[in-house]
Amino acid sequence: MKSDHGIFWVIGLLVAAGLLVIVFFPQAKERLAPELRQAWVAVEPAGSGVATVGPVEIEAGSSFTLHAVLEARGRQGPIYYTEAPALAFGDRRVAPEALRRWDRLQEARFLWLTVEGAVPYLKLKKAEDFSRLRWTEFLHLDWPSSWSIPGIIDAANGRQLEHRHAVKPRFGTQRYQVRIELYDSDRQMIPTTRFSSWGGDQLPARVTEFSTVYAAEPGGAAPASLYFGLTHVELPTSARDLLAEMTGLTRQRLAYERLPLLAHLLESAGTSVDQLTWRRVDLAAGPVWGDGNGAVAGGDLLQVGQRWVVLYRDEDGDAVLSGGDLCLDFATGATIRPLDEVFIGNGEVEVARLGTTGA
Repeated sequence: MKSDHGIFWVIGLLVAAGLLVIVFFPQAKERLAPELRQAWVAVEPAGSGVATVGPVEIEAGSSFTLHAVLEARGRQGPIYYTEAPALAFGDRRVAPEALRRWDRLQEARFLWLTVEGAVPYLKLKKAEDFSRLRWTEFLHLDWPSSWSIPGIIDAANGRQLEHRHAVKPRFGTQRYQVRIELYDSDRQMIPTTRFSSWGGDQLPARVTEFSTVYAAEPGGAAPASLYFGLTHVELPTSARDLLAEMTGLTRQRLAYERLPLLAHLLESAGTSVDQLTWRRVDLAAGPVWGDGNGAVAGGDLLQVGQRWVVLYRDEDGDAVLSGGDLCLDFATGATIRPLDEVFIGNGEVEVARLGTTGA
C-alpha cells in the first residue's frame, strides 16, 4: 500500500510539473525572445525572389508584393520576422538564418498605408506658404491585414484629382508604410504594442532609403509617368528664389514644380530647351503615331502658348493624332486627359519630338 501511495504521489508531482511547464514555459520563452525594435516595409517585384527595404523600379502594370518586416535584437544579432522569401536593405542582403516566421505569443495585426504629399496640388501665394508642403500617411482599410499583401499603385491624392474625363493611371511613384499592432488576445480592443515603419516625417531625409515603388510607363513617356502620385507645387512669381529647392525636390521625386519638371524631362531625353525643334500640327488632321519623320510618339511634348503636356497614347487606335488621344497633364496635379480637354477645339498645336529618345 505504501509503495502504491508513493507511486501516486510521484505521478501527481509529474502531472503538476507538466502543467507548470505548459502554463509558464511560453511566458518564460517570450521573456527570453529577441527584443522587438522596428517595423519595415519590403517590396518584392514579381519573379525577383527578394524583398527590398528601399526604392524598387518596375514597369507599369507589373505585379509586386508588399511584405511587413518586424526587426528584433537577438543574442547573435538582428532577427527579422517576415514572410518574405529573402530580404535586402538596399543592396545589402540579409543572411537567410536571420529571417523568421512570426512564432511569438502575441497576435500580430497590420495596417497598410501610402505615404504621399498632404494634397495633390499646392498653389502658394507667398514664399512663407512653402511650409505647407508636407508628407503624410493615408490609411487603406480595404487592403488586407496580413504579413504580405499584393502591391498596388493607388495614390490617395490621385483619387482627389479624378473627374469625368480623367483616366486612372497604372504608373507613378508610390511610397508605403506598415503599422504592426500586437495583441495579447483576440478579445483585446487596444494593442499592447505598436510598431511603425517610416512615415511622412522621415521621408524627405530618408528618400534614398524609403520603401518606394517607381512604376514607369514603357517608352518615351517613362520619365514623365514617374511624377504621378506627387504633389504639384505652384510657386508665386514673388518666390522664385524657392525654385532651386523645388528643383531638388523634383529630381528626388518628392514633389514637382512644372519648370524644373520640364527641364528634367528634356535632360532625360538628352536635349534642352534651346535644342528643341517645334512644328505646328492640326489636331483635325494630325500626324501619324510612329517612329518616322513627322510622326508623333508617347513622350513627345505638345504646347499652345505656355501650356504644355506630354503625349501618352493613341486612344482610339486609328494611328493618327487627334483630340481624343491621351496626354499626361501636369497642371494643377498630374492627370491623364484627352488632348481636346486641354486644348479646346481641334486647332493647331506645337509638337516637339522627344518620344524616340526619352527613356
